[in-house]
Amino acid sequence: MFRLGFILITIVILAACAPTITSRLQDEAQAGEPYSYAIEATNNPETFTAALPPPEGLSLSGNVISGQPSDAGEFSIPISASNSAGSDNKILKLNIKTAAHPVDFEDELLIIRPEIVRDESLVGVGQPLNFKEVVTALALCVNLSPDTCCLG
Repeated sequence: MFRLGFILITIVILAACAPTITSRLQDEAQAGEPYSYAIEATNNPETFTAALPPPEGLSLSGNVISGQPSDAGEFSIPISASNSAGSDNKILKLNIKTAAHPVDFEDELLIIRPEIVRDESLVGVGQPLNFKEVVTALALCVNLSPDTCCLG
């Protein structure tokens, strides 16, 4: 007795697909502050590119744009992700805001004007106050009407 058998072989051909960039295409940074942006894409990209600079202070390593941008402004940065099947090209719109200039409130002096204050028991009426003293004076003013207490 003979048995006939057969083997079914299924061959699956996977066609490689070009990457598709999935990372956000609008971002914000602040001049003089550390910044990082990852170019993310589907379909196993092998290489990433970004046309840098501008902005000055940023560079690409792998799929990450990072550094400290030095100048404020709006920048359109061409980015791409590629593999053997092709590439995807997009534009990253990067808005770099002007660096903030912190104020040292410890050295700032404010004066509560005595001609406006009806309650002479307020701390430091008519005297220069540093920031901590102003906070104390404002805390006292919270429960008063706006025309009773103000800073000037």
